[in-house]
Amino acid sequence: MNPLNVAVFCVVYGALFYHVTAQSTRRCPSNMIQLMNGIACSTDAMCQGMATGFFCYQGYCCSNSNQVQSGYGSSCTFDSQCIYPNMHCSSNVCYCLPGYDYDGSTCSLQSGGGGTCGTNQVSINGQCYQTAQPGGTCQFNSQCIDLHALRPMYCANGICQWVNNGNPTCKTPSAVTERINGVIKNCLYQDCSTGYRCEYNANFNNGQYICCSTGGTGNGANPIGQPKFYLGSQMPLQCRAVNACTFVDYPNCVYSQRYGYQVCCSTRYCQ
Repeated sequence: MNPLNVAVFCVVYGALFYHVTAQSTRRCPSNMIQLMNGIACSTDAMCQGMATGFFCYQGYCCSNSNQVQSGYGSSCTFDSQCIYPNMHCSSNVCYCLPGYDYDGSTCSLQSGGGGTCGTNQVSINGQCYQTAQPGGTCQFNSQCIDLHALRPMYCANGICQWVNNGNPTCKTPSAVTERINGVIKNCLYQDCSTGYRCEYNANFNNGQYICCSTGGTGNGANPIGQPKFYLGSQMPLQCRAVNACTFVDYPNCVYSQRYGYQVCCSTRYCQ
């Protein structure tokens, strides 16, 4: 077997095994393979740099479970071996030409013909900025996007939050709600951290799922922060010492259960 094909096989099925064993939230369609526990992306190139044959599909790195011979991600030597239009042989792998992204079946022109903002980004004053969910960091109101709640959001003190953000209570009076940088977490699409469970609150946000602590104090009443991400990606910056984080907004080097290593965090607790 071609060594490159062996590498692709190991990466693809290794990612599948990780997904099954970790029982993480599925980001890719059922007929695709998800990279790790759901790696966010804006372009195919971001995914290609982490695993051969993966592409950016609806904001996350995915790969076809049934690879088509000479299709996207397959091994090659010449451009003519890549069967889809607007595809070429790059580093012995069939990938889309610059300015095109793979949509699961063919190479399509990037939004706006390339050069515009990618998935999970928004154009503000001619520059691209990452969009953010409730509790995420921001600079402008238009970065704050929540497709699951029908309430307006705005950027206040660098944090995306709802207008007139309330203070919901849990079914158990002694339980506390989980927040990200002070904003209530929505567990309809955001996993509750260890020590919290998801429950529905009919009065908050016109009806929303919230995370409530199971032991009364949750993570010790420490506010959940946001990790510092590598520029242009959703991979948190790794730190190795207590004083390694020299960022004003992310000064704490703490262990993240979600990512499995120490990250620079805005508070003393990152999930």
